[in-house]
Amino acid sequence: MKVGGIRDAHQGGFSIRDVGESHGDTAKIEKDVRVVTTITFYLTK
Repeated sequence: MKVGGIRDAHQGGFSIRDVGESHGDTAKIEKDVRVVTTITFYLTK
């Protein structure tokens, strides 16, 4: 079997935080991004 096209997709939690120990510095360019996504695919032969 092979993975086919996307059947369904949902986006859950999404957060952006400052990198490193000095959290809250809004002038920083570097960020950590966390995205939770659930994707269901079709299976093909």
